[in-house]
Amino acid sequence: MFNPLIILAIVLIYLVLLFLLAFWVEKKAAAGTNIGNNAYIYSLSLTVYVTAWSFYGSVGKAASAGMLFLPIYLGPSIACVVWWTILKKLLRIRNTYRISSIADLLSLRYNKSLRIAALSTLIMVVGVVPYISLQLKSIILTSSLISQKFVNFNMDLGLIFVLSLIFFTIIFGARRLIPTERHQGMVVVIAVMGLVKLISFLAIGYFVTYYLFTGVQDIFTDFLHHPGSRQILEIQSSKSYFFTWASYFLLALFSFMFLPKVYHMSVIENFEEKHIFTAMWLFPLYMFLFAVFVLPIAMAGLILGYPAAQADVFVLALPLNSGHPWVSIFGFLGGFSAAMGMTIVSTLAVSIMVTNHFVLPLSNYFKRLNFLKRYVLLSRWSTIAILILSSYWVERQIGAYFSLVDMGLISFAAIIQLVPAIIGGFYWKRANESGAFLGISAGFIVWLYTMIVPLFAQNNTIISSLVKSGPWGIGLLIPEHLFGLCSLSPVSNAVLWTLFFNISFYIFGSLYFEQAREEQLLLEEFVSVPVPRIFPIRHIEMPTIDSGSKMNRIKALFSQYLPGPQAVERANQCFFSLSLSDKNMISILELSDLRNEVERLLSSFVGVATAHQVLINFDIFTPEEEQTLKRAYSDIIAELKLPPSELLAKIDYYRDRELILASQAKELEEKIQERDNEISTRKQVEELLRNSERKLADILDFLPDATFAINTNGEIILWNKKAEELFGKKASEMLGKGNYEYSIPFYGTRRPALVDYVLHSSEEIGKMYVNLRKEDGSIIGEELTLSAERGGRHILGTASPLYDFEGTMIGVIESLRDITDQKKTETEIMELTKNLERRVAERTKQLEAANKELEAFSYSVSHDLRAPLRSIGSFCQILVEEYEDVLNSQGKDYLSRINNAVNRMNMLIDDLLRLSRISRTGINYRKVNLSKISWEILSELMKDNPNRKVEIKVQPDVIAECDLDLLRIVLENILGNAWKFTSKKEIARIEFGTVVQDKKTVYFIRDNGAGFDQNYIDKVFLPFQRLHSTDEFPGSGIGLTIVKRIIDRHGGNIWAEGTIEGGSVFYFTL
Repeated sequence: MFNPLIILAIVLIYLVLLFLLAFWVEKKAAAGTNIGNNAYIYSLSLTVYVTAWSFYGSVGKAASAGMLFLPIYLGPSIACVVWWTILKKLLRIRNTYRISSIADLLSLRYNKSLRIAALSTLIMVVGVVPYISLQLKSIILTSSLISQKFVNFNMDLGLIFVLSLIFFTIIFGARRLIPTERHQGMVVVIAVMGLVKLISFLAIGYFVTYYLFTGVQDIFTDFLHHPGSRQILEIQSSKSYFFTWASYFLLALFSFMFLPKVYHMSVIENFEEKHIFTAMWLFPLYMFLFAVFVLPIAMAGLILGYPAAQADVFVLALPLNSGHPWVSIFGFLGGFSAAMGMTIVSTLAVSIMVTNHFVLPLSNYFKRLNFLKRYVLLSRWSTIAILILSSYWVERQIGAYFSLVDMGLISFAAIIQLVPAIIGGFYWKRANESGAFLGISAGFIVWLYTMIVPLFAQNNTIISSLVKSGPWGIGLLIPEHLFGLCSLSPVSNAVLWTLFFNISFYIFGSLYFEQAREEQLLLEEFVSVPVPRIFPIRHIEMPTIDSGSKMNRIKALFSQYLPGPQAVERANQCFFSLSLSDKNMISILELSDLRNEVERLLSSFVGVATAHQVLINFDIFTPEEEQTLKRAYSDIIAELKLPPSELLAKIDYYRDRELILASQAKELEEKIQERDNEISTRKQVEELLRNSERKLADILDFLPDATFAINTNGEIILWNKKAEELFGKKASEMLGKGNYEYSIPFYGTRRPALVDYVLHSSEEIGKMYVNLRKEDGSIIGEELTLSAERGGRHILGTASPLYDFEGTMIGVIESLRDITDQKKTETEIMELTKNLERRVAERTKQLEAANKELEAFSYSVSHDLRAPLRSIGSFCQILVEEYEDVLNSQGKDYLSRINNAVNRMNMLIDDLLRLSRISRTGINYRKVNLSKISWEILSELMKDNPNRKVEIKVQPDVIAECDLDLLRIVLENILGNAWKFTSKKEIARIEFGTVVQDKKTVYFIRDNGAGFDQNYIDKVFLPFQRLHSTDEFPGSGIGLTIVKRIIDRHGGNIWAEGTIEGGSVFYFTL
């Protein structure tokens, strides 16, 4: 748990670092380095789609409805497959018409309609508020979770975050008046936030899966026995689940394509079309990685006893409550990044729409509001503040009653009301403004009724009654079960009926109402906009219009919205783009082009619809000039000398021809791009090839062997430094020479070498070499050379063919190594090997003789030494039995000592014989159950000492690959010692088991007996070395020596640990 001030400090530091990054990127962009012009940054900026809904809410949805979270990730991933076909068109429309928003796009398609733009903006505003509320709820909820409640901390933490979001949203994204200008700093920051989101979520997922649990299988196994699993299975098998899943999928798919935030990042901030193709695989990969740990985190929270109602905060609650608050802080920054990125881009995009399609049209209609034109940027800032504060109010009103995912779906359902008009506008030429307006309006009204009205049912009894029973008690009009479809979820119900009414009215309106003539003309350009427009040859007109006066008028127009210097710059830009800057007089047709360019440029910061309305009311043309323009067009038509029907046919012909030429131009553009790519690739390959050749030459020069190469004509093409040293010839002297020139410095004469054998495979050449062999395509041969300068030398040659890219042999390379010293060493090694073999044979004979002597000694010990001992023991027994009355107590004591000494001597002889046999006995490896043997030994010891209290613990089924008889001796000795040395304990404890050390099984026997001094550990396994007297604990001192010998013969190790009176542990491996 953290002090709220610490949370605020961490967040502010994080935001300041992001601002500094954005400032640095913008500064580099001003200097000409476009850091944002990068395919990976562009792809990561699209992860603005991943908001707090995905970061927190998907876990909450998984905990309550299982796989219902998946469409939120799957929809955008599938969208990427077909996205490029639409996105490329959107990019080219944007570049051609300078559109800055979805509302601009729709108004442009539908006759530059202001009402379409305004309606689209209204839907965006109403739809985005719940979505921003979701982000604020996540920040407030999670910051409260990880912060302590202090008595003296009375500030509203949520309000502080809201004000911070307003401030940083403005400085990150709304500092420029022209919205179509790229915000590289913001784009890079969004990309960085995308990485923070992903890494933090993966870190928490890994922490939960592999720290709190032992892996995914562990979580799934435990969850199968959890009551929540049955509940989720019931939900997933319900009739409505499929429709709900499909609804989520459609919402996610279309929202990804047309959400204001994603549209802004994918279209407005795009540098190059080719970046789309990187995004097509990188973004789905990002979504896949994000979805990997959603189910494990959700299941883990339920397994650990958290209620499903709190699943939205499992991401932070699990590490926090397990004692790892800093992991939660890292996760909080990831969630904050998700919420912050969405808020910045969405409010920026919506503020542009509100300003362009609400504020500026009102300022045009009402003269008292004309001053607002000079405060466009301030209007956007105000809109951002109002949007975020409104969202905060909504969160306070209804946030407690809905999960994060439910709030997000409300916004998604609003956005898709624009989808039929957008998709239909691209592909249905009959679609018109009236149909689009009717369709969007109908869908929006149904959305308000089915999704917004139920939101406020919690706090209003009238609305609550309407939601439960329908208006006037009409059950068919219940908002969440419209027309009696009770089997659908509220989300599926809303999606079905909003799209039904939307599409129905869209089709009806488009078929019933006629398209305006201007809309028909614009339609061709809009639908077939994939390539730049092709302008026909102009009718020649005399320049009669003063360009200076028109420049002043255009400056006056721009100055209504821009400061003086910027207004002048934009006016000059219009003249420059049409090559009119140096003309004092322009023609009427050039003035027409100038007017269109002004409208296009004005659209970039006031919107298409507003710019169109402004130009209608702004007098760039005087009445006389309008008449002149009409006459010019009349003259052009008159010159054609065609009747109207034929003229229309010609227009259609040239229009079709333009489309064909446009298509051909597109193909040509693609071919040119392919050629440029090929040239670029070829240059890169050539450069890489040159670098490779340089590197290869450097590598060959530093090879330790003399190396040269020849082409198929036998001419030298390579001669490295070692060859210069060995042959005494410089590369400059040898390169390009043929006719066996390479042999002269080495052999003193012209003769074939190993390279020639590779070229010609001649048996005559092969006879010159000994041990000629082929390995992996190379020829290796040895030869003894004789020369006056170098004497007799053994040379090892290796030759290999050289191939080109097509697999054709272009030469041979050979390396030569002087192995004379190696040959001498081999000869010496052979002599040493013979001597070693002779000495081994002699040593073997000696060992065999020693073994025979040892066997004889063992026999002698077994028979000769035991005989006198048996006699001594027998006489002692006779004295005890027959002269017991004669002997006094001292005599009896002496006899007892003699008898004990005899027994110890017999025991010692037995142990020595056993040690001798063990050293000679062969090992029969097989699987042995050491646990079973241990129990047998301990059972025998308990039978012999039934009165002892001993706690015995034997690990079951300890299996080892070993010799059964020898390991029984090991266990008998160690367990016998444990039994013996715990005899003075009131309650003895003996344990046999295994542990794993360095991936090896280690066996151990532990007791709580007398133990030993660790300083004398070196004596434990030596023969006749005892750490306790025989009076305390009897024994020969050979047992552990036998144990060590057996373990050594098994290739293992044995060691011990102990403390005086603290017991001991004996470890061994096999």
